[in-house]
Amino acid sequence: MAKPLRAWLDRSGPGAGTVLGSSQTAVYLAFGDGVVALTARAVPLMPNGAAIIEGDGLDAFEAGAVVRIAAGGLRAGRVEVTWDRALLVDLAVSRNVGYDARDVARRGHELLGAMRLDADPIIAITEARPELVAGDGLDAVGVLLAALRDEQPEAAAQAARMLTGRGPGLTPDGDDLLAAAVAAMTAFEGPTGMSPEAATALRAALLVDDLGERTGALSASLLRLAAEGQVIDPVRSLLDLAAERPAWERALARLQRIGHGTGGTYALGCALVALALAGSLKAETDRHSR
Repeated sequence: MAKPLRAWLDRSGPGAGTVLGSSQTAVYLAFGDGVVALTARAVPLMPNGAAIIEGDGLDAFEAGAVVRIAAGGLRAGRVEVTWDRALLVDLAVSRNVGYDARDVARRGHELLGAMRLDADPIIAITEARPELVAGDGLDAVGVLLAALRDEQPEAAAQAARMLTGRGPGLTPDGDDLLAAAVAAMTAFEGPTGMSPEAATALRAALLVDDLGERTGALSASLLRLAAEGQVIDPVRSLLDLAAERPAWERALARLQRIGHGTGGTYALGCALVALALAGSLKAETDRHSR
């Protein structure tokens, strides 16, 4: 079980919610404006979730069903999950003490190379996520990266308004990119010399005030947790500069299998934000930030 979920359970106590949707390997449960994610062993642990012992079978939860949750587990109809002896997992990103901007830039370039994408951030995202950059999407990405590089919260907020909720699915590509961005800022603000005040302002700017109205509950939950430095399990290795290449490459492969594009967008976001914060963006980004 992820520590943020345990903390939420301790704060909130017993309650009732609704099954948002389920598959064989994952189920999402809504409680107010928050979401709990239960996943099978093959699916990476989410910061708002718990992993079950079984390898599948979570499609036994019926969408729309009432679910009751308590400190020791939850029940929806005939389906019951207990976690009174659950192992707690800290999904906080590394602060990367002892590293510098060159190390951050190197990780960004290495990630793009491992994903077989172009070294230019704008070309990379255009090739990898054409739906995200369609219309004014490419301008939004350019504004985002330039705002992070230049530490401009107002421009970051503008990009967030353009990207939040952009794309189909439970976690649209725009949200996944923003979640990666806020988590990467937590991991790389120290090595790149960004002041804590600037980093805090930028992270806040990337969470729009009307987040719950612009996107779905699951996406909003993951964005809020990312802003606290809590991420989907494999993302930690991508953002950990102490992780050796075989380790983060395994994490990358696992991350890329999440959803129809969620994991890949997270990985791409980590790479692009690393380059932005390290000051390694090319002039093409400036053209799309105007």
